Amino acid sequence: MAITKRDCLVLLGSLKQEGLDVSEMTKKATLSQDVSLEVIDFINKNRPFEVSNFYEKLRKSYNNKKSQLYKQIVKSDEVDEPKDIIITLSSLGLQIMLYAKQVEDPQMFLRQARYQELASCLYKYSVTYDLLPAINLLRLFKMDLKAFEYLNNKDK
Repeated sequence: MAITKRDCLVLLGSLKQEGLDVSEMTKKATLSQDVSLEVIDFINKNRPFEVSNFYEKLRKSYNNKKSQLYKQIVKSDEVDEPKDIIITLSSLGLQIMLYAKQVEDPQMFLRQARYQELASCLYKYSVTYDLLPAINLLRLFKMDLKAFEYLNNKDK
């Protein structure tokens, strides 16, 4: 995930100001080298990540037959036409930017949604026509999406 240790500590600090006991999670976040899924889960339960809400919105749009983007991300390993990956990433970039207009902290959301990586990947493709970085990035998006789905559904 593109959620940084710093993001977690900032959000834990925010939860602490709201009166939540975050001492154990703050300790875990501080001591671990990587971002712990346990810490992300704790934060997401108490203050959902905007990127988690964004992925949920994509899924609901697909379920309501309004968008194919969710399916294109999830089924990215089964793409018939490899160049459709570029179209999927471009569509995802547009949706990320539209969603960023309505969040409290757009800078953090764009970072967590990997927007800079996405824009860089699309630019590199426009210069080199190399699809491999785009394929790898789409797989990362799929893993992020699936990770948040797991976290959001594991206690249901």
